[in-house]
Amino acid sequence: MTRPHVTEHEVADYAQRRLSPPDLIRITDHVAACEDCRRRLARGDVAADVVDLRRGLFEGAASEATAHVVDDELAGYVDGTLDPIDAEIVASHLEECAACTADVRDLQSFRAGSQSTRRRALTFVGLAAAAAVLTWIVLPRLLPTDAPPDRNTTAVQVALNDSSGPLTRDAHGQWSGWPAQSPALDERIRRALGSQKVEIPVETLELPGHRASLRGTSTDTPPSFLLSPVGIVVEEDRPVFRWRPVARASGYVVTLSTADGGGLIKSPRVSTTDWTPAHPLKRGKSYLWQVTALTPSESITAPQPPEPEARFLVLDALTLERIEETRRRTSRSHLVLGILYAEAGLLDDAERELTALATLNPGVALPKGLLADLREQRSQKAAPTTENAAQ
Repeated sequence: MTRPHVTEHEVADYAQRRLSPPDLIRITDHVAACEDCRRRLARGDVAADVVDLRRGLFEGAASEATAHVVDDELAGYVDGTLDPIDAEIVASHLEECAACTADVRDLQSFRAGSQSTRRRALTFVGLAAAAAVLTWIVLPRLLPTDAPPDRNTTAVQVALNDSSGPLTRDAHGQWSGWPAQSPALDERIRRALGSQKVEIPVETLELPGHRASLRGTSTDTPPSFLLSPVGIVVEEDRPVFRWRPVARASGYVVTLSTADGGGLIKSPRVSTTDWTPAHPLKRGKSYLWQVTALTPSESITAPQPPEPEARFLVLDALTLERIEETRRRTSRSHLVLGILYAEAGLLDDAERELTALATLNPGVALPKGLLADLREQRSQKAAPTTENAAQ
């Protein structure tokens, strides 16, 4: 909804300093974005140090607001009404924020009938009252003089928090603020922010894995007991192969080959449910693998037809080099790494980074949209896996 312009009556009340604190705060917020009303209210002068005090006060309030979970989301978290992504973001934020954790405890006590008071609400009321008093002195200084505006100046607003610093969007919708990348990657990051969509290679989405129809078997040993890597791209050239234990199995043997049928590798018999190859696999190659469980009565191999193949792709050397270079140059930007990992097909890593970005921006739709799009694309894979990579 568009905020109404300041009325002539409010202009007069402002000049006579008769505005109530709530009206004064509302008008202050409005004139910050409305040039016409700023000019109508423009009067007087004040010392620069008072201006800095008022500006610091309001900027501090804005920073506090963006750093914490909003009250509606805290209430939804306590009541269990948030959607799964929002609930996950709030839970991640609570692990690192003592203030919001205390608010949750207070709200839980209130829901149970306690008379506990919300500390953040009291803090905000006190801050708003102080801001209102100082605005009487400072607001005129923030308003423009008769000098024409500088048309070469582009308004910039802080839009998102990232671990590498604030991400900003100007009046033309142009994003910036992350550590500089190649022009092509910078453009893809801006495109992702604008569309709230991430780019995932088609070959990654087409990697086969365990079908959901294989779940729920009533036999002692499920038809497919492999865990990871299945249907994913792996960064390591010596990935760890993992599977579930099979009843009565005394050992396991892993068989591995490239998708074109070459480079057969066979593990020694192992008693654990994981194995790491002794030598690096070929980068840029797709591999198939099976596990044979050795029991006293039989050998059980998975996967078996009609189960889908257990296939994975080893990240190619050129993409790995680009990722490593970005890590060296980037001060842990969750946004940059999340987009880069998604483009490389490292979807677990991409999801981890975008979840961290959403956690830094509770209540903000954009990072949540990027995370939701990534998960949606993963869920629509032609042959979705029953188990993602075991950590």
